[in-house]
Amino acid sequence: PAAGGAAAAAELGAVQSPRRRATRAAAEMSTLDRRLRHHHGRRTASGCRQLALFVWRSAVQHARDGGTLLRNAAIVGVAGTLLGFLYEGTLEKAVCAHVQDIPFPNGPHAWEEGCRARLASGGAFTAAPVFCFGEGTPAARIDLAQFRDVTSKLVQALTLTLLAVTIVSIQVSLNLLGGERAIYWRESRHYSVWAYLLGKTAATLPLTLAYPFLFLLPFYQLFRPWATWQVYYGILVLVQFAGEGIGQLISLLATDSRQLAGGVMALLLTCLSGSFPLITAPPIKAVSFASLSRWGVEALYANEMSPFYYGEPSLRGRGCCTYEYAASPQLPIPYPLAWNASTPCRNPLPPGSAEKVASLLGGQYGYTAWWRHNDCGEGSVRGPGDPPPDIVGCGTWDGEQPLLGLLAIAIVARLLVLVALLVKDRRRRK
Repeated sequence: PAAGGAAAAAELGAVQSPRRRATRAAAEMSTLDRRLRHHHGRRTASGCRQLALFVWRSAVQHARDGGTLLRNAAIVGVAGTLLGFLYEGTLEKAVCAHVQDIPFPNGPHAWEEGCRARLASGGAFTAAPVFCFGEGTPAARIDLAQFRDVTSKLVQALTLTLLAVTIVSIQVSLNLLGGERAIYWRESRHYSVWAYLLGKTAATLPLTLAYPFLFLLPFYQLFRPWATWQVYYGILVLVQFAGEGIGQLISLLATDSRQLAGGVMALLLTCLSGSFPLITAPPIKAVSFASLSRWGVEALYANEMSPFYYGEPSLRGRGCCTYEYAASPQLPIPYPLAWNASTPCRNPLPPGSAEKVASLLGGQYGYTAWWRHNDCGEGSVRGPGDPPPDIVGCGTWDGEQPLLGLLAIAIVARLLVLVALLVKDRRRRK
């Protein structure tokens, strides 16, 4: 019996030894071995390698769609040209007018020519010097009249500019993800979704930079605003980047009707800009903070209204340069001399339009993000409706907050896109 029991134990050990060996081998199997076995002999690429592959593949896709990209570029350029012709020389026409009430020995023509020369002296990349008649002077009403003329056209021009860029940014991104949903469902199980989205975004960055450039190329030269070209370009690039994120999200949530949904969303976001149309209802005004058009328009206003509120930038908010005056025996009051390249900047005074700027932008539009603390150590802020002091602070506009708002919208939109890629249509992912 003892011999029989030993034989049975030996036979059982022989049967169990292959299982034990398999268990031991599985425990000792390396991560690489498991990947090779589970993926049919193919090694899974790392996240960085997948990112590089997606960037390359997306760039090749853009290159194959070269004809479409050229048509898009032409459409963007035409839009900038049409808006530029529609609001051609808005600042120049407003600032170099309203001098009919000032008696000039030979008429106001020389002064108006000097005004146009002053606005053109800065060029596209440098702001022109800011001259005004100054608060408290007999001609202070001209500063106010110039401001009213500028804002009446500026509100339309800036709103339509943001509408055009928003439409472009959303429409060009609708097919980036929405046009290859079937491919994504088939392949996404075998790669990293974040690498897919980041690679698509990185490959599209050259187009993100190109479309605002093509829009501004004709628009800025015709519109001729006070803010520099690089300021406009930086703001519109952020608007384009945020709009592309919203367009990608729309293409995932409304894939079959993404073109219609994208156009409606662009119009809705522009209507929530806060200035045109004017928003008065508190709930809608609160919702407008999620609109990229609101932050884009406020950033542009912060630059365009800076000379009417702070004055000459080199004076750090102490006012604007005042004109030189001359007396004539035939005239009852002195008259301002025409500006020329040698005219000095002296006797700074607060612009006569400063109080109205605060009332319009802060009181009516609700644009308060661009006010900042001054640099005099007082820590005071001129808010909406506050009377302008004798010296308009010691700081300049604070345009970073509207830009941060645009950047936040762009980041949140792409995070929502990532969630939509991971959650939506999970059953279709093979």
